[in-house]
Amino acid sequence: HLLQCSPMPVSGGQASIDLTHAAAYGKMTVNGVDFAIDHVVVDLKGSYYNNARELSYTINATNVENNTFWFATEPIDVAEFTVTAYDAEGKAVTKTVDVAEAGKTMSFQYGRVGTFSVSGLEKAVVEENEDE
Repeated sequence: HLLQCSPMPVSGGQASIDLTHAAAYGKMTVNGVDFAIDHVVVDLKGSYYNNARELSYTINATNVENNTFWFATEPIDVAEFTVTAYDAEGKAVTKTVDVAEAGKTMSFQYGRVGTFSVSGLEKAVVEENEDE
């Protein structure tokens, strides 16, 4: 957990330390994938206090249960997200969701957990690097 210390008031020679979470947390479940997921890439687009923000995270499937992934993130009010799941050989499926169009709201706030799931992923085109 990332922690942040607020300014320390001193009273009678005693400092008061107040630690708060300096990250938001996500809990994402990927449904309907027909292979063992090796890792997922989550791209978030949106804003925070009206400032545009784009964030991207790669989350390995180590210790993942039932395709549920936990991750820490900066705070963001999400307008669109893309989830791409990969198997160990590089096969991938993906889905992009416009949050407002889906009739939802999604935000990640300091110290809180934002929970969401994604289904109906479709085959993704994966570019391979060619050896020269």
